[in-house]
Amino acid sequence: MSTTWSAYTVFTDRVCNAPSHGDADPSLTNARSQVMSALYGIGTRSNCDAENCDDLLMPPDQPLATSELMLIERWYDIGAPCD
Repeated sequence: MSTTWSAYTVFTDRVCNAPSHGDADPSLTNARSQVMSALYGIGTRSNCDAENCDDLLMPPDQPLATSELMLIERWYDIGAPCD
């Protein structure tokens, strides 16, 4: 994530200032689910066998404070503005 714009795209699966899909934006819903699951450490080792993991997600090194997780959730709740 070399730029703010690329980070925004990774975390929302959409381009900053692109037209909105309304309240039910499936790409944002999917991106939110993936990001929040990683931050909470949910499903961090799915599709693993004894030798490798196909889609290993790395949660933060240490848990985020509940207030920080709530702030991220609120950002998604208001439509993840890019301003």
